[in-house]
Amino acid sequence: MRLDFQKNIASSQFTLPIVSIISMLLWVFLPISHTANIQPLEHGLWHFVPSTYLPDETALFISVGVAALGVYLLAELNNSHVLLRISSRLLSSIFALLLGITLCLHTVHPGQITMVFTLLSFFVLFYSYQTTQPLYPFITFMFLSMGSLVFPKLLYMIPIYWVCLIHLRSLSLRSFIASILGALVPYWVVLG
Repeated sequence: MRLDFQKNIASSQFTLPIVSIISMLLWVFLPISHTANIQPLEHGLWHFVPSTYLPDETALFISVGVAALGVYLLAELNNSHVLLRISSRLLSSIFALLLGITLCLHTVHPGQITMVFTLLSFFVLFYSYQTTQPLYPFITFMFLSMGSLVFPKLLYMIPIYWVCLIHLRSLSLRSFIASILGALVPYWVVLG
């Protein structure tokens, strides 16, 4: 009986909308009286964002929009690549709930930008399955590198992505060089 109830909740189409409403209520009613302590050296170009452009109300709307985009991208990633064998919205629902209760993300935070670019890189990474075209690794590593402009330690993920390309049977010499070029392009644009 209990297992059937859990399976119904996990495979229900109403789980994500209900949890999204609960998460929005948590987002609006939980206090945001603190600010995140962000060091300039840890977060790349984030210190160039003027704090006058991010007052409390604007920061709340921007952070809600970015969090909703992240939840949507995770739901689409789950649907398009069938990460779970059943049609489940549970992963996206738990992610939305965790974003709703994490108080430091209720203002604009560099982790939100990193989250969006990492999810976008996963989309293209999974599309590269059994294709040796250099376009998919180039775009994957470009998104990863764009996220690293805000959080430079994200570049440590490059060898892990190469291992993923090996397991997806899409790593060749051309795709390896394209991945290096894709990781360099955002830095070339910013530093140029």
